[in-house]
Amino acid sequence: ILGNSGDIDVSARFRGLLSSFDMRVGAKTDVGGIDCNLQLSPLRGGRSSVRGDVAARNLRLGELLGRRDLLGNATLTAFVDGVVGRGFTDANVVGNVTQLGFNGYVYDSLRLDGRLRNREFDGRITARDPNLDFDFLGMVDFNDSVPRYDFTMDLRRADLARLHVNRRRSLDDLNGRIQVTDVLYRYNDKQLTSKSMTVTGENSARSKLVELRSDFADATFRSKTSYREVFRYLRASAWKYLPLLRHGDEESVPRASGVAVANDYSLLSVDV
Repeated sequence: ILGNSGDIDVSARFRGLLSSFDMRVGAKTDVGGIDCNLQLSPLRGGRSSVRGDVAARNLRLGELLGRRDLLGNATLTAFVDGVVGRGFTDANVVGNVTQLGFNGYVYDSLRLDGRLRNREFDGRITARDPNLDFDFLGMVDFNDSVPRYDFTMDLRRADLARLHVNRRRSLDDLNGRIQVTDVLYRYNDKQLTSKSMTVTGENSARSKLVELRSDFADATFRSKTSYREVFRYLRASAWKYLPLLRHGDEESVPRASGVAVANDYSLLSVDV
C-alpha cells in the first residue's frame, strides 16, 4: 500500500505513551489525502479504549489497494468510539460518504450509523443516491463461514443497470425468509408489479428447498443436489437439444460435473 501511495507528505503530532496517547496525522499522497485524529487509553484485560475520526479527500482506493477494476475515488468522514483488543472489536461507528467509486459507478449520499462487534454490524445504513435510495435497519454478521442477516430494508429506487449490479447469486446457503412488498420492477419497456413477494429457503448439505409466493406466481423447488449443479445441468441439456441457443464455439457449452447424490431427485411445482 505504501508503494502504491507514491510520494507522501506527512504532518503529525503525537503525545503520550505507546499504550496511551493522543495523535493527529495529516497525509497527502499521489493518490489522495487523509486526516486522522486518534485517542487511545488502556483498559483492563489487555484492551484499550479508542476514540477518533478520519477524513479522506478524493482518495483513489483502486490505485491504493491495487483494485482499479473494482474501486474508484472515495471522499468520506468516519467517527469511531469503542474498545479494541487482541481479536476483539466493539465500537460505535458513524460514517458519511459523499463519493465512492465501486464497480464502475460513483455513489454519493451514503450514511452508516451503528455498532461494530468484531465482524458483525448492527445499525442503520441509508442511501440517497440518484440511482439508489434505501433505508436499511438491522444486523449483518460475517463471523461465521456462512453470513447471517436479520434486517428490514425500505428500497424506494434501485437502477440496477446504471449501478452495474451483477445479479447472479447462489441460493445454496439461503436459510430463512426474504419478504419484499410493493414491488415495481422495470426492464426496457416492460414492468412487473407485486404487492408482496416472499422467498423461503431451507437448505443443508442433504436437501434443498426454495419456495416463492407472490401475486402472480407460486413456485416450489426441492432437490438434494446443489442448485448450481442443477442449473448447470439444465443449461447443458438445453444447449444440447436446442443448438440455436449456442453463441460461440463448442468449448463455451456448459457441462454438468457428473457429481450425483445418493437417491437424488428434483421436484419443481409452478402455479402461475
